[in-house]
Amino acid sequence: MEGRVLGLDVGTRRIGVAVSDESRLIARELTTIVVTSFPQAAQSVAVIVKELDITSIVIGLPLTMRGEEGEQARITRLFGASIGRIVKVPLTYVDERLTTKMSDAAMCEVSTKRSRRKIKRDSLAALFILQSYLDQQHR
Repeated sequence: MEGRVLGLDVGTRRIGVAVSDESRLIARELTTIVVTSFPQAAQSVAVIVKELDITSIVIGLPLTMRGEEGEQARITRLFGASIGRIVKVPLTYVDERLTTKMSDAAMCEVSTKRSRRKIKRDSLAALFILQSYLDQQHR
């Protein structure tokens, strides 16, 4: 399958966004969407999907340490359903436990102001989620 993939790290206050290149080999950070409401955030994602000609979306699913879905995973799935009603591209949910730890460790290495760090961490988490997914697809 050709085309770009969009990666999302969904939170209740911010959504990190990353995008792949056309080859689906390399991901890069794109932006962070500040959530005022989930319908508004879903519309913002839909605009990105159309502008960048996205052919699929990967969403990090926050699981507990035992691999169970909790309240945040339920919220993430509801947000994914909102996007799915707006844009007609396949959605894939991936376990984000390892990628979240990797992005948090990477942020500790970056010296940024505290308020910028939170915003940067969301797009960086989306980058790790998407790159991990792309790597698995090319094995």
